[in-house]
Amino acid sequence: MQEFTLLLFRQVFKYASIPQCRAAILSATAKEVPGVLLTRVPCSTFKAPGWRDSWWVELPPEQCPDKPKGALVLLYLHGGGWVCGDPLMYRPTFKTWMQRLAEQGIHMRIFAVGYPLAPEQRFPGGLLGAVAAYDWLVQQLGGSECIVLVHRRYLPTPLNLALLEHPLVSPIFMAGFEGLVRPGGELLVVAGGSEGMTRDITRFVKHAKAVSPGVRLRYHVEPDEPHCWCVLGMPHLIAKGLPVLLPFFVQAAAAK
Repeated sequence: MQEFTLLLFRQVFKYASIPQCRAAILSATAKEVPGVLLTRVPCSTFKAPGWRDSWWVELPPEQCPDKPKGALVLLYLHGGGWVCGDPLMYRPTFKTWMQRLAEQGIHMRIFAVGYPLAPEQRFPGGLLGAVAAYDWLVQQLGGSECIVLVHRRYLPTPLNLALLEHPLVSPIFMAGFEGLVRPGGELLVVAGGSEGMTRDITRFVKHAKAVSPGVRLRYHVEPDEPHCWCVLGMPHLIAKGLPVLLPFFVQAAAAK
């Protein structure tokens, strides 16, 4: 059934209109997830047009470590090619990550961003929204917790394929990556072996290693899996992603 769902969504994203894509995602991810606390950050927090509500996602206090040995905030920028998707579409995955980290004494919170979508807000509205969310989060935390950025931006839409060579969008134009990683940390890049963007992701990894040889970078390609496989709310994919992501989260929480 899960493989059929993946196949169905591939066809939706390939042939459907933007409203149809948005409706399909909403219908597949709108179910309530018990045991997760949600705190709304209203769209008016970010004084720019097109913002949707953002959300803090946390475990109930009784499930959090009493004396955490580490803490981190995950800044989550949902996928959907800048045109669709929802900040809370992967709540089952968020819950699993937070629970498994709590078992290891790590307190994770997730800030899921409702950045502006196209075509209502044209490029670079979504990208500037992501920057605004990061700046706001840094101001809120005051350096008290490590911020981990998870961004799964692309669908193979004409817009994204065209923007791959735009210097404001593609990280292939970045001169260096040292400012993204704390001392002792690493940059983790995850891809699916069957997704259409693997070649471009590999190109980015080679560029990052060339311009920032001092940054520790780990690149994981999961054979035969689709785009964003490790965050899809399917139990077998969540389980497959845990050995890849959990050590990275634990290490990030410990980095100073």
